[in-house]
Amino acid sequence: MKNIFLVGMPGCGKSTVGAVLAQKLNMSFYDTDHLLETDAKMTIPEIFKECGETFFRERERETIKKVCTEFTNSVIATGGGAVLKGENVERMKNSGKIIFIDTDFDILVSRELDGRPLLAGEDRKQAMKVLWEKRLPVYTGCADYIVKNDFSPEETVSKIVKELGYE
Repeated sequence: MKNIFLVGMPGCGKSTVGAVLAQKLNMSFYDTDHLLETDAKMTIPEIFKECGETFFRERERETIKKVCTEFTNSVIATGGGAVLKGENVERMKNSGKIIFIDTDFDILVSRELDGRPLLAGEDRKQAMKVLWEKRLPVYTGCADYIVKNDFSPEETVSKIVKELGYE
């Protein structure tokens, strides 16, 4: 079975939904941010602070390449910006299906998102809005399926399972 990639904004529920989905479909679950941190032996905020965003994006690209070539039958939660590189999207599409976890903006800004370097600072809502406006067309453009995440992870997983035809 091919991989299922979950994409979307920080705080949209990719990791939570991904873990539940993987369990339901009897697949492995991976989070590219966690894989990247393990390989780098640093947290993402530390990478941004010490090495910068360009270095982080290169490590993210390497992580996406690794999961697309080495993993099968897996649900993979990606970092919010992973789809910004066309190369990452192409690899994900060749390795599986991409599902955009679409979460309302008001829900996103209400969630605790500590440790997100691009959302740090005094006006987190404005930073989120800038990211949202930039990334929304990319998410929708690359997605094989768009699934609204307004309720519980279990309800979102049910929608995904139905969309994928596993029901």
